[in-house]
Amino acid sequence: MLEAHGAMSAQAQYAASLHASYSDRDDDDDRSYRSPPAPTLTPEERAQLEADAAAVRAERDARYERWFNGYWDFFQGRDPAEPGEFCTAMYQNPQGIISLSGFDKSWDGGLLMFTGEDIPKPRRLREITVTLTQTGETPARVKVYNSARDPSMGDFGTLIFAVPTMEAALAGMTEEQEFAISIDGREVFRMGWKGGLQARDQLRTCHGNR
Repeated sequence: MLEAHGAMSAQAQYAASLHASYSDRDDDDDRSYRSPPAPTLTPEERAQLEADAAAVRAERDARYERWFNGYWDFFQGRDPAEPGEFCTAMYQNPQGIISLSGFDKSWDGGLLMFTGEDIPKPRRLREITVTLTQTGETPARVKVYNSARDPSMGDFGTLIFAVPTMEAALAGMTEEQEFAISIDGREVFRMGWKGGLQARDQLRTCHGNR
């Protein structure tokens, strides 16, 4: 069901861009907020500029802290989409990005996507075999798709797993869950999420509108 690959790639590009902007952040560089005010400013104008700069800095820091601690986003992975189609839950933190997305009414399955800096970035989309280990389960060798290198993704590569049914995928979600993926004995991805039950419920509600 690779028809959804374009939508999932767009999701990964957006998230990877945000991820990279946070990863590259220099906490000690506040030069953009320290430019001296113009000498012609009144005390009131100077105070307003300083207040605006403080508000921008606080908003930036809040976004960074949210990313650093890990967070979920929920949306439909295609536009336009009918109610209940392409319902997506995306989790990201400094280790990478995990997305679970449904499809349209033609297929009950979905796509589980992992995006990270150590995942290979081949010249073309390819099918490979990986070893997946997740909380509470024994390691399993499965065939997955490895997305082609995309300049807009920077250093991020993506692996796409097809899940037979969204209901089965949702039933397997737990509050905290960790995933590790290896290729030919080399680990290329390790990441866990928090708040999985709330994410499951939101995704199930969206998917139930099909």
